[in-house]
Amino acid sequence: MPELVFRKSTYSDHDHECVEVAANHPRTIAIRDSKRTDGPTLHVSPAAWTAFLTTLHTEQCPMATQAFRKSSYSNAHEECVEVAVSSPDAVAIRGSKHPTGPILHLSPAAWASFRTSVRSGWFEH
Repeated sequence: MPELVFRKSTYSDHDHECVEVAANHPRTIAIRDSKRTDGPTLHVSPAAWTAFLTTLHTEQCPMATQAFRKSSYSNAHEECVEVAVSSPDAVAIRGSKHPTGPILHLSPAAWASFRTSVRSGWFEH
């Protein structure tokens, strides 16, 4: 696998909290917390990533609830990105095919800047 090249949005907050995404590999999208680059990295299929981006573009709600919630644009049998509020100070993201695998815990500020970046189209090119 080629080395992953991560991109961080210009919409990150003053502490530079954001989600970094590497989309330079044809079979996987890698997602990590910009503040913990040595922490867990979530790997999902390009189809799961596209469904997740579509959901964030079109849904008004923050798509984060107490329980993990799957993107409404994914097929029931396909891999998807799931999001949950894991505590008052964290939003959790995981891959649906590996619910016991890596989970990213993001601050509310990082989640907000990530959503702004997605809605601006930052991660689509």
